[in-house]
Formats: sequence, structure tokens, C-alpha cells
Amino acid sequence: MAAVFSFMDTWLTEELKQEIRNTFEPRYKRELSDDEVVEIATNLVTFTEHVVKSSTRRNNELTKKAQ
Repeated sequence: MAAVFSFMDTWLTEELKQEIRNTFEPRYKRELSDDEVVEIATNLVTFTEHVVKSSTRRNNELTKKAQ
């Protein structure tokens, strides 16, 4: 998983990490470690990718049916 974290460092800015902390630390009721912040960011990206792919696939199916 080292390659993933290396990739994450290129877009996961300190400001974004702080935004994740501001959003999730109150929910967890504790400070998050840097690794936890990276894991949350990774999970959010993965989830968003799945939603977009699913939505695109569904839209393509509907377009084909309409033709």
C-alpha cells in the first residue's frame, strides 16, 4: 500500500488534511493520527469513484434503452 500513500501525498494537501480533521474528529470524539486521516481520505476517494462509475454505467444503460 506504500504506492497508494505516495500517490496520496501528491493531492492530499495540509489544508485538505485539516479539513478532514475538522470534519471527522468531532464524530470520533478524539484526535486522529496522520495515518487515520490518510485512510479516511483514501476511503472517500474510493467511495466517490464507485459512485461515479455506477452512475455512469446506469446512465449509459438508460441511453442505450432510449435508442
